[in-house]
Amino acid sequence: MEGAKEFIASGEGSQGTPTMASHLLTHALHALGNKLLPVLVFSDLGLRRCQDPQLQEYFEKIRRSADEAREMVDALRRELLALGENGDVQEPTTPIGRVSSQSLGVGND
Repeated sequence: MEGAKEFIASGEGSQGTPTMASHLLTHALHALGNKLLPVLVFSDLGLRRCQDPQLQEYFEKIRRSADEAREMVDALRRELLALGENGDVQEPTTPIGRVSSQSLGVGND
């Protein structure tokens, strides 16, 4: 997380201020979280529907990796928001949180 603090403080990666870099990072984390959502949902769905033990193992590995990635995104987002306590950085949405196909109404037959 220290690298993120230095990146934001320096303003590197942006043509303007550290605030611009902070906003870019916030939006990038949000977009990454959006990309993780279907991985979480469909791996959960696969785990519940699949009868093949080998495929269940694959779905479990996918789900675990996606959960770890989600936790990393949430931790980076919290760190970024903590750095922007002066009001420069605002959260575009809430953290991803636990997601399942059941919570989205997918595969409830």
